Amino acid sequence: MKIFIVGASGFVGSGIAHHLAATHEVFGLARSDAATEKVKALGATAVAGSVEDLSTLVRYAGEADATVFVPQLMQDVEQQTVTALLKAYARTGKTFVFTSGTGVLGQRTLGEWSEDTFAEDDEFVPSKYLTTRRHTELLVRASAQDGVRGMVVRPPAIWGDGYHPFINDILTSINKTGAACYIGRGLNLYTHVSLDDLAALYGLVLERGTAGALYHAAGGELNNRTVAECVAQVRGVSARGVTLEEAFEIWGKFTPLVTLGTCSRSRSPRSRCELGWTPHRTDLAQAILDGELDECQRP
Repeated sequence: MKIFIVGASGFVGSGIAHHLAATHEVFGLARSDAATEKVKALGATAVAGSVEDLSTLVRYAGEADATVFVPQLMQDVEQQTVTALLKAYARTGKTFVFTSGTGVLGQRTLGEWSEDTFAEDDEFVPSKYLTTRRHTELLVRASAQDGVRGMVVRPPAIWGDGYHPFINDILTSINKTGAACYIGRGLNLYTHVSLDDLAALYGLVLERGTAGALYHAAGGELNNRTVAECVAQVRGVSARGVTLEEAFEIWGKFTPLVTLGTCSRSRSPRSRCELGWTPHRTDLAQAILDGELDECQRP
């Protein structure tokens, strides 16, 4: 299969490109010399262009059997870009995979645990911050009615290759307060998945996925307090909860309201049962304690 990856030089896209390049012909968009070298190092072919250039995107997508769209842009721009690519694929039977995220499932709990956990087609109230992305998901899934093998992958928090999305925020709190901070009691969490396991899911979606389907990638769960405590142990500092007002002073408003103050729990029965996906890297706490995530290594 010839696969075009939009966002191949980014954190998530590079993991997907490296995995797929082992068995498919992969080419990835690169907007700079550095991005070009990175894409080549992944075993893929780099093609020059930027995600803002719709005519270039459509041309490259037309040369492929499948397009995997990874970057998360400003939501209106993202929807316009995806709409143009779906239009180009109409009545071709080609494959289009859109990367969303379980932020759309997020519930603002400000440090409290929620028992709510969502499988792929469970009903939910979308986060008000991500309603446009939710509409984009629905557009991709509906494209199956227009001759596109359109599918959505909705990852949770992704970690690996020296990175976890919340760890930089925790390090910010250490720099500002001397402690690894979490909001409230820190019992809230995002379900997580390793980058390697997520990349394997994309391979299965491309090979076996059903047009119009949505796939989750739940690898494990670890609440924010435990993440902070692991980082604190590695850094040799204490961990503590902060009020919302303190959180605003540390991180501004977006992070406390949309990520660190949110509970977003997901399950992936469709991915596991339909595709046979099984995650292997599920112990995030041990990965942090082992120094596997670069940001957490001792100074």
